[in-house]
Amino acid sequence: MQENSSDKRRFSVCTGTKKRLHLRAESKEDRTMWVEAMMAVKDMYPRLPNAEVLSPVASVAISTEKLRERLLEEGLSDATIGECEEIMKFEFSQLKKQMVALKHKHLLLVDTLRQLEVLASLCLCELTKPYCNMIFIPSYI
Repeated sequence: MQENSSDKRRFSVCTGTKKRLHLRAESKEDRTMWVEAMMAVKDMYPRLPNAEVLSPVASVAISTEKLRERLLEEGLSDATIGECEEIMKFEFSQLKKQMVALKHKHLLLVDTLRQLEVLASLCLCELTKPYCNMIFIPSYI
C-alpha cells in the first residue's frame, strides 16, 4: 500500500502480480481506514516473494553414505546395503517427481489468479463507478 503525498484521498495497492490499483477515498480519514484495514488483512496472510515462488525446482543430491556406514556397523552385506540404497534413491526420486508436479500445479494456479485478477479489476471498475465512494483507476488500461 502506498499513500499519495499530493492528494490526501488517493492511495495505491500493489497486488503482487505486477498490477497496481489506484484508488481514491471519499476523505483522508476514509483513506486511513482503508489502508489500515488492508494492512491488517495482509499481515494475516504472509506471502513468499514472487521470485521464490516462480523459481525452478532445485536439484537435490541425496547421500546414502551415513546409511551405508550404519548398515555396515550392523553387519549387513554389501549386496543388501546396495539394495537398501537403491530403494532409498527410488523413493526420493518418486518424492521429487511429486514435488515437481506440485510446483507445476502451483504455477498454473498463480497464472490463473493473475488472469482472474485482471478480469475482476475490469469488472470492479465498471460496477463501482456509479455506486462506490472510491474510484478505481487501473494503471494498465
